[in-house]
Amino acid sequence: MAKIQFGNVETLAPATPTTVVYAVPANAKAIVEAPAPVVNNAPTQKASTALISAPVTAVTIPEANPGFYDDENIPASDLKLPRLNIVQKVGELSNNFAGGTILLDGNLTLADAPKGPAESAHVRFLVIGLQDKKFVEKVEGGLRGNTFLTEAEVVKAGGTLDYNEAKSSNGAKPLYQTLVTAMIVIEKPATVNENAFPITFDGKKYALALYSMKGTSYTNAAKHLYTARKFGNCSQGFRFGWWTMTSRIKAGANAYYIPTVRQQELSTPAFRAFLTALLGF
Repeated sequence: MAKIQFGNVETLAPATPTTVVYAVPANAKAIVEAPAPVVNNAPTQKASTALISAPVTAVTIPEANPGFYDDENIPASDLKLPRLNIVQKVGELSNNFAGGTILLDGNLTLADAPKGPAESAHVRFLVIGLQDKKFVEKVEGGLRGNTFLTEAEVVKAGGTLDYNEAKSSNGAKPLYQTLVTAMIVIEKPATVNENAFPITFDGKKYALALYSMKGTSYTNAAKHLYTARKFGNCSQGFRFGWWTMTSRIKAGANAYYIPTVRQQELSTPAFRAFLTALLGF
């Protein structure tokens, strides 16, 4: 396929050119004009024109290929997916939802907030895959800190991943947290409107989403996913195993809500094949 540029947008055009063929008689003769001989730097006579027989074949003239709009080759990197969140006691979401509520896209309640020390209702999900880890600076007040791709970069910048080391340094060594984002498939809870779950398979509704885990959610969710990929129901691949997630309160001076994830049954070969066809990987 050939690439065609429309401003800042690249699109594809068919690789095989469209042709227009003009038929020329096989017995046609080509006209060749012969130059006049030159003597003492001057032509001796007017140039002559002669008819010379030469084979002539059909001429193929390629036309410009028009661009076209592609409605099939859409990479996963271009998808705008909703995010899965657990509401905390502070932050923008806490203005409209109780702490511990599990939300999709910041507005759709998948599981109500837990009561007291109990866990919330569960949400079923399956992991498509995890992005590479990042290391983000922990900054108070919702401000955005530095982000690095390796632990070595954190150390070089004077930071640390160790909470106690950061605390004892009195701010000299800022704390960085490991961040990983998962692409997941969420099964529609029974009480949720199905409009937010556009994917249908075998009579059930699903939605794709992103779930970012850092700090306590990295410890209580991401590490369990990694462990299952090594030894558990996801040992053949993340999308082989279903999970449930609940939220519960972590008591203390500054209480907060954490996820609890549990391994469930294996996914079916038919569902995994469906996901591969849907996503293209």
